[in-house]
Amino acid sequence: MMQTQQQWHACTAPVVPMGPAPVTHEHPVDALLARAARWVGLAPADLVARTKRGRPHPRSRAAFALHAVAWVLRENGHSLEAVGHLLGGRDHSSVSYAVKKVSKAIAEGTELGRFALSLREDPR
Repeated sequence: MMQTQQQWHACTAPVVPMGPAPVTHEHPVDALLARAARWVGLAPADLVARTKRGRPHPRSRAAFALHAVAWVLRENGHSLEAVGHLLGGRDHSSVSYAVKKVSKAIAEGTELGRFALSLREDPR
């Protein structure tokens, strides 16, 4: 089937992105993890540990630090799946939970919220 020239132009028209523009802050994950690890006194590798013995307790300061890193990455336009992959293979639902928790902490003005905001501004 032949396309007319008008149909061809309609198919090749540039795609205009919808929704808000992505945030332009780009932070290397290693820098974010290093700063978050310093905040809790751990090595960056321990912060993203996947073994049961090495994984931070869900209510620990280390888990909060990892949540802050997830929030910053999400704010920078990474997908839930990509953030999970970057943070040691976490599931997208874990990342979603972390982002919601940090957003709530920011709204309430807690220590975690203040840390997440400072991490977004200066990851070093």
